[in-house]
Amino acid sequence: MSELIEFKLIDLNSVDYLVEKQLREDLLRKPLGLILTHEDLRYDHLFTHAGAFIQGHLVGCLIWRNVSETCVQIKQVCVHPAYQGRQMGSAMMRFAQQEIAKAGYQEIMLHARINAWSFYRRLGYEFSSDEFKEVGIIHREMRKIL
Repeated sequence: MSELIEFKLIDLNSVDYLVEKQLREDLLRKPLGLILTHEDLRYDHLFTHAGAFIQGHLVGCLIWRNVSETCVQIKQVCVHPAYQGRQMGSAMMRFAQQEIAKAGYQEIMLHARINAWSFYRRLGYEFSSDEFKEVGIIHREMRKIL
């Protein structure tokens, strides 16, 4: 990663949020034959949104929300294909983990797609459930203590 990457929170009233929604749809929904619907986005205001930017362009994003007083769930993690395999996702997760820890949370949980299990294991997440299907894909819940 030779480009300068800026990690920042995304305001839901910004153009960055519109770009984020398109990135999430293109990378997480369309490959499954799905689209992001109004129903999918209905609770977006309850989440903190963060992105990775290169020269002002959003190249990766994720969202999180608290599920208890001590635990946060991360969802919708994606990186533009041109930046995959370049540690962008790992750096973005580290940024989110720092922000979450600064807010006083002690644990992160997520529902990891089968093709992302090794990615999250490398970041220190451990399996905390058996396999289950979500949006037609095998997932497992994973957790990490901060």
